[in-house]
Amino acid sequence: HRISPLAPSFITLWYYTISRLDLLFFLSFWRFSILIALTIEEKEAAKQAWKEQKRAEDALESLKKADSNFTWDAFTKDIEKLFIQMQECWEAGDISPIQHRFTADAWNRFNTQLQNKNVLGEVTHVWNIHVLWVGLADCGSKLNLDYITVQIKADYNVWTTDRDGKCIMGSPNTRHRMTFLWTLERDKNAKTVPGPQDTHHCPNCGAELDLNAFAECPYCHAAVEKPAQDWVISSIQGVSQKTISK
Repeated sequence: HRISPLAPSFITLWYYTISRLDLLFFLSFWRFSILIALTIEEKEAAKQAWKEQKRAEDALESLKKADSNFTWDAFTKDIEKLFIQMQECWEAGDISPIQHRFTADAWNRFNTQLQNKNVLGEVTHVWNIHVLWVGLADCGSKLNLDYITVQIKADYNVWTTDRDGKCIMGSPNTRHRMTFLWTLERDKNAKTVPGPQDTHHCPNCGAELDLNAFAECPYCHAAVEKPAQDWVISSIQGVSQKTISK
């Protein structure tokens, strides 16, 4: 019998088709496996994030039980006020009015950064600040300190000018949505003192002081620290920045 001259071509085509189908099946299975793996990883990440959030919330509840005068509402309102005050001090080129709201290490870091900008003649302008949200990110204890980390979301216009007033970064017409993580700490045995705590006395001369206005006594110039029951900033971390309008 004679073999049709088309037979080899048909066989070749058949093998090619089968090979392509195998390849397509392999690629589809590979992609499906990746999707499954990503889904598992995402679920595990979400589960871990939930556990961390639950741990932070439980730690905050324990802090409230140990300190009956501590309230989350008063704490977050103080953070909002301090956030706006910090932006104003940063624009003024002087954060000494809020020195008592930092740990010594944090104060040295941020003050050095600001003084370097002052030497260069750079001024960061902040306008129309609107704090959108202050939420719990973490809470716990370490060594002899309690700490709370909050996530702050705020909208404002921010731009930088040089010593001649020329804009060198950003634009006064651009509005940004900024997200930060602030960590605050205090002595583990500290308790919240009820009522307004803005007025204190100089440990050196006894003069009455407004600690929202002074980090040193204006009379004898002694350094004045925030009382141990008050929360002070130990860390500030920028998380994200998004342009929301121009």
